[in-house]
Amino acid sequence: GYADSYGTGFRTADTDKNVVAVGKIITRVLEKAGISTIHITELFDGESWSLAYDNSNSAVRSILKKHPSIGYVFDIHRDCIGNENDGYVKSTATAFGKSISQLMFVCGTDEGGSSHTEWRQNLTTALQIQSEIFTDHKSLVRPVNLRRASFYQDTSPASLILECGTCANT
Repeated sequence: GYADSYGTGFRTADTDKNVVAVGKIITRVLEKAGISTIHITELFDGESWSLAYDNSNSAVRSILKKHPSIGYVFDIHRDCIGNENDGYVKSTATAFGKSISQLMFVCGTDEGGSSHTEWRQNLTTALQIQSEIFTDHKSLVRPVNLRRASFYQDTSPASLILECGTCANT
């Protein structure tokens, strides 16, 4: 969830106010551009926050098994910058004539011990997309966040976490 779900620890099952709503917008934009999209709207952290990655990984692998031609997998998140004592930071940019949430790709690696040996392909994909966005909207994308954990990004050579704004954004 975002700032309007602060009272619930930035978590909400309301799919009009959480990252599922962001996924709906991304789906609409991609399909308008002629890119077929499958949008999984299940909330994977509802019963257990600690099992969210396991649950989403199972769902993604099931979809990829049915549709092996899928080229990109985006796991939509929102970041949380700051803390309750110092306050939370809004991550915004000016693009399309308005203030909007910044984007950030998170790319997992094999450094933490996973068998995700092809992580460099995911990083290449993130950097290519980031470069395309940067060309027209320099402040829209934050630097790629390279992480030790794999986040199950071994599902495809273009599997990435996409952080859309922070918990302080609306």
